[in-house]
Amino acid sequence: MSQDIVSIELGLPQGDLVTLWAPRWREDGEEWEAFLGHEDDLYAFPDAAHLAAFVRTVDEHDLADHPAWDVVPQLSVPELLPDEAHTYDLVGVPELAAEEPDTWTIGELADIISIVRSLADVCELDEVHEVLNSAAGFAVLEQGTFPFTGREGEKLWNDLAETIAERWDEVERAEAERAAAIDALGAGRMARAEAELTEARREFMEAEEYAHRCQEEANARAAEILAAARRQEEQIARETEQVLQRHSEQSDEMQVQMDNVRNSLTALTGSASGE
Repeated sequence: MSQDIVSIELGLPQGDLVTLWAPRWREDGEEWEAFLGHEDDLYAFPDAAHLAAFVRTVDEHDLADHPAWDVVPQLSVPELLPDEAHTYDLVGVPELAAEEPDTWTIGELADIISIVRSLADVCELDEVHEVLNSAAGFAVLEQGTFPFTGREGEKLWNDLAETIAERWDEVERAEAERAAAIDALGAGRMARAEAELTEARREFMEAEEYAHRCQEEANARAAEILAAARRQEEQIARETEQVLQRHSEQSDEMQVQMDNVRNSLTALTGSASGE
């Protein structure tokens, strides 16, 4: 992804949606944060291909003035896919809150609440802030497990879990309304966007085919190397056997010669004694 602009995936009641997020940055002495959208609306898409089609055809949105935006429309579909670290399952929050407050559970919940709070700030979702301010535990998730230890910590976690169980649907509903399917392309841009979408899908398929082809080529190369190693092993074995055979034959010849010399010496010794 472009530096300072990242793809994220939001797990919402209507399904998993993909959008862009610009974490806090400073410009002209002020701090900013933004998502792909316009004013209070969030532009989110069912997959990275639709996202690619949008960023290549529409320039009227809140990220258009971001310092790194010029790079984004040039990105391929695979480059616009959110990574695991930027996948936020809002629908799964009640299940997380029902777990014990261990390191993994609190870490996952902290990441989701952080992005939810950012969305509430940017999209001015007062109802979401109201829910997040109704339990003290939301504010200390970034501190890890420590605030939730001991008797007071247990009460803090239980209050948080109870608030989520009772009111999290308010958060999901508010976020889903902001991320509703958009009709921002306009009739005049639809054909162009569809062409971009087709091209984006083609790029994604090519990337998948390339990865598959690379794997096949790697397997074939590995087989070639293995076969060459086996041929070399067999050649070395043959050469070794030939050397040993020649050595054995030379050893036999040497033994015959030594026997002949010994016999000659014996004969000579015997003749000398007779004289």
